[in-house]
Amino acid sequence: MSSNSSLKNKVVCITGGTGLIGSRLADGFAKEGAVVFVGTRFPEKYQKSGRKIKFAKLDVTDAKSIRQFVASVIRSQKKIDVWVNSAWPKIEKSTGRLETVNSDVVAQETLHHLIGYYHCCVEALKCMKKTKKGVIINLGSIYGDLSPDFRIYKKTEISSPPSYPLIKGGLHTFTKYLACYAASFNIRVNAVCPGGVLNKHSRRFQKQYGNRIPLGRMAHPDEIVGPVLFLASDSASYVTGHLLHVDGGLHAW
Repeated sequence: MSSNSSLKNKVVCITGGTGLIGSRLADGFAKEGAVVFVGTRFPEKYQKSGRKIKFAKLDVTDAKSIRQFVASVIRSQKKIDVWVNSAWPKIEKSTGRLETVNSDVVAQETLHHLIGYYHCCVEALKCMKKTKKGVIINLGSIYGDLSPDFRIYKKTEISSPPSYPLIKGGLHTFTKYLACYAASFNIRVNAVCPGGVLNKHSRRFQKQYGNRIPLGRMAHPDEIVGPVLFLASDSASYVTGHLLHVDGGLHAW
């Protein structure tokens, strides 16, 4: 993506900023001159990475941890301009067929993710209200408003757990709710909704997935960065409540 000067010196917080997509987002914002804070459960693992990024302790399943992370950023920078929710907590996952999956695990997984998103958005909103401006960006998914084509998972190592659409669908709707709630405070809220992102998938799965996509392939993690930077920038100053699908054209057919 071409340089966007409106992001220079902006204070950007990214949850999940050490993950597949989040790490690319952190580097992308840093390249634009933003002051980037990455929340992670193990900041000590990344402090000496040589990247121009600040790492701080954060567990998005713990409301107190979220408040402490926000407080540390405010002590350092006095404000938060952009908040990106990219975290996907590592908790027990629901697996198996819909009819036999452990419903208690589904409930726990759904609760931890959605309440984590909720607390992060609320704490970011509180800070941004004080400066009367800000941007919140959630990482959604095509499966927040579409069903998977279960045929693409046949004879592959991949499955599509029932908790995933519950979580992402809820996040999509909450994004719109929060956008309308925060609009009067000059705070924009949007979601970037990627399709399948390449991450050591088998060739079989890549082929079966690509056959379902107009562009014929999965996304590269770097291809999610530009849309997020756009929504965070002044170029998107009139965009709020939007679900930006980065899906190779899947929503077009």
